Amino acid sequence: MLKVKISSLKDGTNDVNLECAASEIENIFEEFFGQVEFEGIVRKIRDKYTIKGMAYCDAKLICDLSNEEFIEEIEAEIEMSFIQDSEMALEIEESNGETNLGEYYIYNDEIYLDLTYDIGEALSVSLPLKRIAPGYEGKEITDLYPELVKKEENGKSDDKESPFSALKGLNFN
Repeated sequence: MLKVKISSLKDGTNDVNLECAASEIENIFEEFFGQVEFEGIVRKIRDKYTIKGMAYCDAKLICDLSNEEFIEEIEAEIEMSFIQDSEMALEIEESNGETNLGEYYIYNDEIYLDLTYDIGEALSVSLPLKRIAPGYEGKEITDLYPELVKKEENGKSDDKESPFSALKGLNFN
């Protein structure tokens, strides 16, 4: 679990380094393995805690071009705010609601700020949509599989391969 102990924090800026196994994070995607690390700062001003930092974890990905498995370190920026206000925290908890401001309300007697869910979610949405292994960056699929490229003869493509070639024989008269 990725938790920051706040019960003994004094006002000001404090460094935070957290670590846990990816398998311990409930909502993280299955591509992640090994350790999830978070490095950042917690800024406390009275009853408000602001957290900024970066989360890192390795992911096993499948290359879209070569279908080879490769490992890439995924990173995600984390920014969160927590406000200690038991009355508001109870009200939000009872209504099963969330704040629209990106702030979390916590009880006055909280000992830890739990970042686990948010870090798992941020890493998961940071996975690349286009997954290209390092040896294939900058290459097109036609470079790897030239047999997929249409052969052009005399500047025209072969009509037999065209999806519209069957329409050329239609007669509407």
